[in-house]
Amino acid sequence: MHDYALIVRPKRSLLMTSVWTSLALTIPPFAVLYWYTAADRLWRLVLVAQIVIIVLCLLTLLRQTRVFVALTADRLVGNGIFSRTISVPISDVRQVVLVPVYARDSSDTTIQFVALDAQARCVFRMRGLYWHREDLDRVAAALRVPVVTNLDPLTGAEFFEAYPN
Repeated sequence: MHDYALIVRPKRSLLMTSVWTSLALTIPPFAVLYWYTAADRLWRLVLVAQIVIIVLCLLTLLRQTRVFVALTADRLVGNGIFSRTISVPISDVRQVVLVPVYARDSSDTTIQFVALDAQARCVFRMRGLYWHREDLDRVAAALRVPVVTNLDPLTGAEFFEAYPN
């Protein structure tokens, strides 16, 4: 086990949203497919497809429970659902910028956490949609670097132009 000085996890509500979305998107189509294939042997193919989709959903759900951001004595570590674990030396992080970004097709904003190196390149990012604001602030404070909060929101395109990976 790792010796983390701080560890944060995504919003728990995202996990339940994933479960309900998976159920809502799979039960009705499979019910219809079973209804139309019950008279012949094609229902077996539907069953195989449903099992494959259930296994993929469960694997994704398992992966989602393993998402985290943490600090060790010398590293900022984290992963996403489908991304590999990223490990950045804390000594490389020179500044954290908290940037409000407009949600797609909305006037609502979410705060994006961006850790920058000495050349102002993005070395680590946390999307505010998935993390509690308090957790973004806790990680920023634990890094013990200057924290800048942008006041003017950016569009998604402007954000990724300003802070590319």
